[in-house]
Amino acid sequence: MRKGLKGNRLSTETMLEYNGRIWFAEADSNGIYSYDLKSKRSTLECIIEEEPSNGKRLFRTMTICGDDLYVFPFSAENAYKINLHTKKVECIKIDTPPKNSYDHYSSQAKFLSSFRYGQKIFAVGVTYPAILEYDVETGIIQYYSEWLPEIRA
Repeated sequence: MRKGLKGNRLSTETMLEYNGRIWFAEADSNGIYSYDLKSKRSTLECIIEEEPSNGKRLFRTMTICGDDLYVFPFSAENAYKINLHTKKVECIKIDTPPKNSYDHYSSQAKFLSSFRYGQKIFAVGVTYPAILEYDVETGIIQYYSEWLPEIRA
């Protein structure tokens, strides 16, 4: 949590609206919050215990499918599925690219955006060398890389 002009304030780089609430990942911690648009109140919904409590920019993208919120790592180690009703958190293990396999990979800037298409969620990398496809029904992850020929200037 960062200091604002009038005390503490929440800081985020990702948010989405669902059922009258704005859901977001706090930029300076492992907390997932919501903001009720009617009552104008923020609520700490859950803590991602597997990630550091003072982690910076852990999550940069999130998507909702059914009753679950999926957050994808920016600097976090893995992705997570959070049930919006029970707040139960499940880890979704993400493969780490082999060392020296991709010159531009940074563990501090993995995924930038995600979107849902049917029962699949796609996460698009910043430096992660593949597009991740997660099937919410089976839990199977597929990675798509080398799908576009190299572009040279």
